[in-house]
Amino acid sequence: MTVEQIELRKILSQMLADNGINRETIVDFVKGVIDEKVEKAINQAVHETNIDGMVNSRVKDITTRAIQEEVARKVRTTMNCVSISLECHEPAKQEN
Repeated sequence: MTVEQIELRKILSQMLADNGINRETIVDFVKGVIDEKVEKAINQAVHETNIDGMVNSRVKDITTRAIQEEVARKVRTTMNCVSISLECHEPAKQEN
């Protein structure tokens, strides 16, 4: 640090101290500002995002998948118990 920077730092520190501002008050001030900004960002994200729509969409997807899987399982179980016989015949020729 140069001599000028050191002197400037001393002057600024003295000016802050004269106004009752020290490292602790600055830390509290910064924490307050950050908390305010974070809260504002959270509120903005919540209000701009359609949470209900996202939840409903996700629930619909999960429910649809679960129903499809259960129906497929039931069909497979039922079809495993069914025996099918096929007889193939040549169609009769029609005379015109």
